[in-house]
This record gives sequence, structure tokens and C-alpha cells, in this order.
Amino acid sequence: GRPRSRQEMRSNPASAQESFPIFVTALAAALSPNPDRPGLYVDLPFANVDGKLRPSEPGHSAWRSRMPLYLVELYEDNLRRLNGIYLDVGTEDEYAQIPAGARALSQELASRGIAHTFQVYAQGTHTSMIRGRIVDSLLPFFSRTLRETGQDAVQ
Repeated sequence: GRPRSRQEMRSNPASAQESFPIFVTALAAALSPNPDRPGLYVDLPFANVDGKLRPSEPGHSAWRSRMPLYLVELYEDNLRRLNGIYLDVGTEDEYAQIPAGARALSQELASRGIAHTFQVYAQGTHTSMIRGRIVDSLLPFFSRTLRETGQDAVQ
């Protein structure tokens, strides 16, 4: 469903399906704002045309120019200078585009020989296992990465 105004969006969504329009609208506000388009004041990247989603300009180009997957080529040299890149996803994420996008980003980084860590959590949802993921994986990753670069002491 595509809301036409903020009033049509639930303030306390009960499911991923109910939160998706809010998520997309928030991204559009950041990636393709349009003060000349009353209602939500954004350009969305897709439009429903005859029951199928089709790219819609100028929103589609604006989103594509700001998504990490499509920025790898532009910032390849800078990405190589980073001390660490960490991505994680759950196999049961309610937002199917997130695992697909993270896999594509990991593959793009790998194809260019850019070191990174990509962790997949079996049966993990968008919000499950947060504490375990942070404590067992993310913090040790940062600890190792900062220690290897001599930056483990924060002043």
C-alpha cells in the first residue's frame, strides 16, 4: 500500500507489512525529497503501472545514486582504506530486500577484492538475536579490527 499522506500511515505499526510504507517514505525523505510534491513531499523510486512496479523518475535515479551497492565503484579506493567492513543479515528478515541487498553488496565488494565480513544468521529476523549479534560478533569484530590498527585505546 502506498500512503498519500502522513496521516494514512500507522503511528504504531504491528507488523513488517504495516511498517514498510513508513520505512520507504522515510528513505524517500532522505534520498529523494521533493518539496513540490504535496502529500508526502517525496519522489518514490517505483510506481504501480498496470499492476506491476516500474521504475519512476526522478526518484529511481536519486535512490540508485545513493545506495551503497551502486557506490562501491565510485568509492572503491576509499573502501580499500577502511580497517573493516561488517555486514550481517538474518535469513528470515521480514524485509526481503535487506538480505538480497546485503548479499549483492558483499558480492560486489568481494568481486573487487575489498576485504569485509558478511555474517548470515540462520532463521534470524530483522530484529532477532540483536544482543547476541552485537556481543558475540560485532563487538569482537571491532575489538580485533581496532587492535590490529593500534587504535584500541580511546582517549
